[in-house]
Amino acid sequence: MHDNTLSDGNRKKFLQLAERYEQQINFYNVEEICPEKISEIKNLIPGAEESRFTAGALYRLVIVCVLPEEIEKAIYFDSDMLIHADIKNLWDTDLGEKFIAAVPESEADIICFKNLTAARHYLITSGRVKFENYFNSAVLVMNLKKLRTSKNILDEGIKFIAEHTECIYFDQDILNYCFAGDYVKLPNNFDRFVPDLRRHELNPMPEQDRIYHYTGPNPTFDFSDNLSRLYLEYFTKTTWFDIDFLKNISEGFHKFNAEQKDFATAISAVVSGKTRAFCAVPENIEFLKQAFYIRDDEEIIPYESPESLKKLVKSIKKSHGKNIFFILLTEYGDIRETLQSDGLEEWTHFVNAVDFLSDAHGIPFKSYFIVQAM
Repeated sequence: MHDNTLSDGNRKKFLQLAERYEQQINFYNVEEICPEKISEIKNLIPGAEESRFTAGALYRLVIVCVLPEEIEKAIYFDSDMLIHADIKNLWDTDLGEKFIAAVPESEADIICFKNLTAARHYLITSGRVKFENYFNSAVLVMNLKKLRTSKNILDEGIKFIAEHTECIYFDQDILNYCFAGDYVKLPNNFDRFVPDLRRHELNPMPEQDRIYHYTGPNPTFDFSDNLSRLYLEYFTKTTWFDIDFLKNISEGFHKFNAEQKDFATAISAVVSGKTRAFCAVPENIEFLKQAFYIRDDEEIIPYESPESLKKLVKSIKKSHGKNIFFILLTEYGDIRETLQSDGLEEWTHFVNAVDFLSDAHGIPFKSYFIVQAM
């Protein structure tokens, strides 16, 4: 399922990939098959296209309109999945009279923080869906025959999400609104989250018969991480692993190298003639001292509450540009906005301390250029 953004080059690669493994692939352009329905959904949920999700996330909602009537069952996968299993086991799921089968999100997340997971879903916090029933929509076994007899049920879900802007997962919330109370719960080996969060730290070994879900807005790859290696191993088997990819990787490394040199030049200019100062939460101060080899005469401001921000602003202004403050806070983006609104400038009065930390400090290598090359 695709729209008009599918290029001729990528279409050709899909065809070559199917031929390589003696398979068949069919292309369904949703913008040509059901343009009115797609337009209606986009108009009702404009926030979907403004989020980190693309409009493509909504296309699973029209699958019964797209696939031919004779197809009564389908497996749906998001594009960020790695199928390290035989999907026949998934296909053999007995749906009975259920509309769909899916994996509960609390079971899918290998690093599940229950309170955080629940808090980010309005359907859960509002009491409409139980935490243990809310499912992830990246892997679905769909009973198309039954769905075709109840097309209005999805329309009701779309209407609900359009009226409740607190729902930020759009297609997933629509499906949960419709089916979370009555669906086949799949075992978690069919949808195992591989989030960036702490993946490098945990570094689990890949298991057989698993479908891995590489979640998150900013995918990264680290060759020392087993699950990254597994993804890249499969990538080399695709038609996208070609001379253009190698060319893009080479250009990415050159650009990254140039950026690092520019960064070093910029910081040398910033600290020239200035005294370093630091700001971090109390529990990170000892780490900060070791990471930056802080001297006894260098100022450290503990960030203990929002009131600490006033002290930070006062200290920066009091230094009259003679100090450069290294700020190590998870909410750095918000802090930066506040400081800038106070007339202070990044890279003149303060910088993000995380930019100076490495793998040795627990900050993963910024490998997004590898993703772009792919």
